[in-house]
Amino acid sequence: ILLSKLEKKMADLEKANEELRNLEEKYRLSFEQVSDIIFILDSDLRVLNMSPSVETNLGYHPLEFTGKPFAKIKNVMDPGCYAQASAKLATILEGKTVDPSDYIIFAKDGTPRYIETSATPIVKNGKILCIVCVVRDTTRRRQAEENLLYERNFSQTVVESLPGLFFVLDEQGNLLRWNDNLEIMTGYSAGEIREMPAVDLLPENDKKAALQRIQEIIRLGELSTETEMIFKNGIRRMFRFYAKRLSYEGRLCIVGTGMDITDQKRAENDL
Repeated sequence: ILLSKLEKKMADLEKANEELRNLEEKYRLSFEQVSDIIFILDSDLRVLNMSPSVETNLGYHPLEFTGKPFAKIKNVMDPGCYAQASAKLATILEGKTVDPSDYIIFAKDGTPRYIETSATPIVKNGKILCIVCVVRDTTRRRQAEENLLYERNFSQTVVESLPGLFFVLDEQGNLLRWNDNLEIMTGYSAGEIREMPAVDLLPENDKKAALQRIQEIIRLGELSTETEMIFKNGIRRMFRFYAKRLSYEGRLCIVGTGMDITDQKRAENDL
C-alpha cells in the first residue's frame, strides 16, 4: 500500500512538473514573440529578464541589460525621462499604482525614440516580488501627430495670410471656420459669427438667392459671384466670392474666399 501511494505521488509530481514545463514553454514563446519590449525588475531594481524584441525595436541585445541594475538604462535614456522613470519605480515600491508614462530613449544607432511604458508590480503575501514593465515604441505615432500639427499650423498660417475673407460653410450655410479678416472687417466677434448663418451678413433681399447659390455649389461643385455684405456698423461693401465644394472633417461643405471690390466698382461706375 505504501509503495502504491508513493508511486501515485511520484506520478502526480511528474504530471505537475510536465504542466510546469508546458507553462514555461508557453511563457518563453510568448516572451520571445511579443513585439513590445518586456523587461522584469526585481525589488532591488535589477533587470531579471529582457525580451528579445529589444533588439528588433532598439538594436540592443537583451544581455546588454539582463542582470544589470536599472541605472544601466540611464545611459540610453533622456536624463529628464530617466529621473521621471526612477521616481515612478520608487512609487511602485512604496505600494502605490502609477499610470503609463511617455519617455524618450535612444536606440543603439543614437536615434531618439518615443516610448510608452507601463509598470505593474507582482505581489505575493504583501511583498513585491518583481515589477513587469511593458515598453511600446510610439515614435511613428508621435511623428504622425507632429506632422499633422505642422500641417494644421501651416494651413492656418496660409489662411490668415490671405488678403481677403476665407470661410467654410456647411450645407445649411452655417459658418464652420473663417479667418480673422472676417471678424476684423465685419466687426462681429467669433462668438457672434458662430451663432449666425452666413446669409445674415447679406442684405435681406439677397438672402434667398444666396441660399440657392449654396445649393448650386453643392450640386455643381463651384461658383463665382458678386454680392453686397452688411457689416455690424451698417456699412455696406461689395465682395466678389469664389466658392468650391469639398469634404471637410467628414462632411460635405463649401470653402470660399471673398475680396472687397467696392473701390473697383466705384471706379468703374465713375468712368
